[in-house]
Amino acid sequence: MPDVMRQAGCRLVEVGATNRTHLRDYSQAINAETGLLMKVHTSNYHIEGFTHSVSEAELAELARHHGLPAATDLGSGALIDLSAYGLPAEPMPQQMIAQGVDLVSFSGDKLLGGPQAGLIIGKKSWIDKIQKHPLKRALRCDKMTLAALEATLRLYLQPDKLTRQLPTLRRLTRPQAEMQEQATRLLGSLSSFAGAAFDTATTACLSQIGSGSLPVDRLPSWAITFSARDGRGSTLEALASRLRSLPAPVIGRLYDGKLLSQLALPAAPALDQHKGGHRPAQGGSGQCPGQAQAVYQAIQAEQIDKIRQQGPHAEQHRGLERHRATLTADNVVGNQRKGGKQRH
Repeated sequence: MPDVMRQAGCRLVEVGATNRTHLRDYSQAINAETGLLMKVHTSNYHIEGFTHSVSEAELAELARHHGLPAATDLGSGALIDLSAYGLPAEPMPQQMIAQGVDLVSFSGDKLLGGPQAGLIIGKKSWIDKIQKHPLKRALRCDKMTLAALEATLRLYLQPDKLTRQLPTLRRLTRPQAEMQEQATRLLGSLSSFAGAAFDTATTACLSQIGSGSLPVDRLPSWAITFSARDGRGSTLEALASRLRSLPAPVIGRLYDGKLLSQLALPAAPALDQHKGGHRPAQGGSGQCPGQAQAVYQAIQAEQIDKIRQQGPHAEQHRGLERHRATLTADNVVGNQRKGGKQRH
């Protein structure tokens, strides 16, 4: 955020302390040159202990008293109450607007579950000014991003079906039994590829949500573990490197002398038909291209199978086909972000 402010020609004045900020801290910093009161949500980190923060309602009231706009950057920006799904609650954009904030910015991906984009919602008078800014045309989303965003937002019109239709929420709420079953099937499919270099097993674990969302929370999950029979860490690192180098990278986690491939995020599988598939050529010791190819083929097969079955992804794919050139809501601005996460 400091870089965004500097790029815009503004001087960012930080108020309060790292763990405690009060309304008087904002009030004492206001002067004739103040143009905006802003609060940035801690979407990708968390502070515990002796803490205090200013509510959006308080900030909005102070801004109105001084004739200033108030803005909040939520980062991940969940549109639903996540606590209803057994997840930690996150502030929602609509709550911020209801508390009087003039502008709210958040991501189109992350917890919302759509394409990578930045959204700004708020009062029409301020949105109109953003629309007229010279940089708006350069930063606007392309049609494919708008189409994917519209298709994702349409899913929220049926909240009772979200856990089935919205891939992000479906993956965050997957039952452990389902992940354990998937791990067992994957293990059987991959064992024939592992060869003599590795021992494989399934294990229960905790997975971090990541992607700048719910920073301290862990989800119960299952993983496939790879142990190098020669006991050398370099053997595991070579396997992890090869997995990351695949056309569709597979990111494992090295922990306690093992490489873990966690299953909290992949969609529910249909891998039985892939058991005993073609065995790729084996490489030298410690390289294990067969293992890497096996993981890649198995995960890729899951995604292809889901699309072919016209499962929960189908609505988003149909949205891409019937895309609209513009959004009908005049109080929503989607801005494509290139090489970073800045929102304007």
